[in-house]
Amino acid sequence: MICFIAMILFAILGIFSATHRRLAKEAFDCVFRKLTLRKCQTGLDSRLKAQITGLFFKVNPRIGKFTFKHFEDISTIFTIIFVASIIGIAWGGYNWWIYGNCNGPNQEGFCLFDPTGKNTGMSQTENPENCVIPELRDANLKLDDVDQAYFLHFKEDRPNQIVFLGCYACPYTRNAYPTIKKLLERDDVEYDFVHFPVKEHSPILSPILNCLYEQDKDKIQEFNDVIFSIDTEEIKKDEVIIAVLDQIGASKNDILACASSNSTIEFSNKQLEEAKKTGIYGTPLVFVNGEPVVGPKPLRVYKRLLK
Repeated sequence: MICFIAMILFAILGIFSATHRRLAKEAFDCVFRKLTLRKCQTGLDSRLKAQITGLFFKVNPRIGKFTFKHFEDISTIFTIIFVASIIGIAWGGYNWWIYGNCNGPNQEGFCLFDPTGKNTGMSQTENPENCVIPELRDANLKLDDVDQAYFLHFKEDRPNQIVFLGCYACPYTRNAYPTIKKLLERDDVEYDFVHFPVKEHSPILSPILNCLYEQDKDKIQEFNDVIFSIDTEEIKKDEVIIAVLDQIGASKNDILACASSNSTIEFSNKQLEEAKKTGIYGTPLVFVNGEPVVGPKPLRVYKRLLK
């Protein structure tokens, strides 16, 4: 069994050392012969046994004697652990490539391939349902009962449908926005956008967004670009939001009059209620052809869900 571990380790070290390449060949020959129920001819297993047990004898003769006597059993245990570790790393790597984290769709926790956790962060809503296990929590993410007529819709008759729920003032939505924007700009994608406020923001922001959509929906992308780029503290100020309308050349007076109307305020409130029906527990939340993705993810994760 020790030759199996040696084969892999020496093969890796052999990339940089000719000596280790020779040892890797010996280990491979030894493993192959063991698999075919033949004795290892190179003597590598005996040399490794002698070297390893010799180290333990220097520390404590009793430990060294025990190691020598049970070397095969010990090496078998370590080989099983070694193989299990390789499988675990491979599975984590697969999940990281497919889902953006090591633990499966929309899962949190440490990931060797994402040590900073940038792909698993999210801004939690007021009711994050922390007591619910992730699998059941994610099962509630759906669009079935949602009236998407209250969402801001862009482009028609495209093979891929995306729904993007984001918070202008939330750091994870802001981090994800450049990646999601690339997705929304594709010619084969039609999409809905909803501002789902989690952090404090200007109370007129959502009504202004909805009125801008009604009056000149083509400016929504430019509006989003500016809002996502300014400091989060500035988003709390009405005058800053109004200044953004001037910056993008929108009809400020008409939009402000629209935003203050009871009908717009009622629409914005209803829009938020419909967004909550998705089961959202953190932003950003992106549905790609009905499949929910929570938190900022690499572009490849979203593209994998496209037709």
